[in-house]
Amino acid sequence: MSLCPNYGEKILTHFKGEYDAAYIILQPFTSYLEKDKNLFTGENWPKRDECIKKLEPVTWNSIVNKFSFKDIKQLNYALLSYINAINNKDDYLSNKIGLIRDKNNILEPENGEFDDFLYNNILNIINDEGYQNVIVDDECSDNPTEITIKDARKTEKYSWPNYKNIYSPDKKLLFTIHWDSYFVIFCGEKEIIDKYIYNYSLEGFWCTDETEILWHDYNVKT
Repeated sequence: MSLCPNYGEKILTHFKGEYDAAYIILQPFTSYLEKDKNLFTGENWPKRDECIKKLEPVTWNSIVNKFSFKDIKQLNYALLSYINAINNKDDYLSNKIGLIRDKNNILEPENGEFDDFLYNNILNIINDEGYQNVIVDDECSDNPTEITIKDARKTEKYSWPNYKNIYSPDKKLLFTIHWDSYFVIFCGEKEIIDKYIYNYSLEGFWCTDETEILWHDYNVKT
């Protein structure tokens, strides 16, 4: 069974009995300088270290405010429309995402992949809790592999194996990503999650009993 909930599942119900809390981490938008435009518009995408040097994270709330979205729920709806991930997509909102990208040197968040900045922070969080190794796994959660955090830092995005789940060896901390979504689910004890929301400025919101993968249809408490 996949570690990540599927469409239609309540996230907390999916993890019931394993984790007492889950937090939605919104993967950041990123901005780049005009002189670096060719790096981020072609097929030869830079490696993780160069992306971190050349890109600047941009929060969802700053995008909402700057480009007049109603809230982060509407922004999520716009992003899903942009990649045709939902049946009831909104063409106006989809085009708006395209214009933000083309006219403002701003890249939309990663969908279905761990963002470079967040990937490093995830490894930092697990390391901060005293672990030297992590378990990495694919989308189907049928190929768990234990590697050192040092080796995990060397892997590149879009390489194989393509990690969709990262967790501590004892599974006390879990980070999982849904294939069409722009967020990561952080599961564990609420007090631990709370600490790292603060330490690493993780933008997002807590899952409630009603939160699903398509959370833009529900009330969100940020």
